[in-house]
Amino acid sequence: MEGEGCYVCASTSDEANILLCDGRGCDSECHFYCAGLAKVPEGRWFCITCESALNYTPSPPPSPAAGAAAAEIRRASPPSSPTRNGTEVLLERYFRLVDADRARLGFAGGGGAA
Repeated sequence: MEGEGCYVCASTSDEANILLCDGRGCDSECHFYCAGLAKVPEGRWFCITCESALNYTPSPPPSPAAGAAAAEIRRASPPSSPTRNGTEVLLERYFRLVDADRARLGFAGGGGAA
């Protein structure tokens, strides 16, 4: 694999299950299961950055077994409002993901934006 690997787990293994983002100019890669999907989706797929920043239609909902965490993050993410720009929305979601990982790994305190 030539890319950086899965943006969720950072692994470059299991190439057959890597999704490539269809966003214009985006080279994000992600295992379908790391994205919370039950299988490789048919048609186009967009990474969370392109999905959020460019307001693409969300990917299919995650399977209950593989996507519980992804579903929780989506439920916790507030919808974009006209008064917030795309960068603010992306940063808020990024810090929410980082804080969730820190909590899952047992680090004390949050590391995100206030």
